[in-house]
Amino acid sequence: MCVSANEKATLANPNFLLVFRHKVQNDNVGVVLTNTSSYNRYDLFSFTEGTDAVLKYTGEYVLTIYEQESAVNTDPDNATGVVHIEQCIVLKEPFLTKSNNPTITRYIHEFS
Repeated sequence: MCVSANEKATLANPNFLLVFRHKVQNDNVGVVLTNTSSYNRYDLFSFTEGTDAVLKYTGEYVLTIYEQESAVNTDPDNATGVVHIEQCIVLKEPFLTKSNNPTITRYIHEFS
């Protein structure tokens, strides 16, 4: 995942808690991931479903990224603050990136 989380962070060396909330089931899954980007412009997170965390449902999720000092906390109430929010989709099958699917329309909104 490539996002801009550090630009809104207030901590000097934050750890990032990613919380996936299923839009229908309202099920929350939190995971602390390491930023592997070597650039200040964006943050890069590697997430393997079923290994890093288990997302029980397919469909639409709201991904909220929190900054925090802890490297193990998965409770957003104990995090310092929100640095990024976006929507994501979990599919049953991998999305074919070589072809465009004209039946899927999604709008990307910027949250401040």
